[in-house]
Amino acid sequence: MSKKLITVALAIGSLVSGHALAQTTAGSWMVRVRAVNLESANKDSTGLGLSINNKVIPEVDISYFYNKNLAMELILTVPQQHDLSSSVLGGKIGTVTHLPPT
Repeated sequence: MSKKLITVALAIGSLVSGHALAQTTAGSWMVRVRAVNLESANKDSTGLGLSINNKVIPEVDISYFYNKNLAMELILTVPQQHDLSSSVLGGKIGTVTHLPPT
């Protein structure tokens, strides 16, 4: 079911954002709601088989256009919690909480 929800959100987002981009001029505002995929590289050099889970998160961003080529953007989302696992130590070993835009 979550794949259907993501597909619908992406379809709606592509229709709305394309229309908004066509109308951006100096002094205009743009607000977008998106789904962002946090996909971890999972490159472990410790030999412990460390990995962290991937997830799709909600995001809202607000942009102000100074001119057609320059804009300022504010990204809004909620802190995310990821599970840290080790194949050597046997499963989940902890969690990490972070704010993705940082």
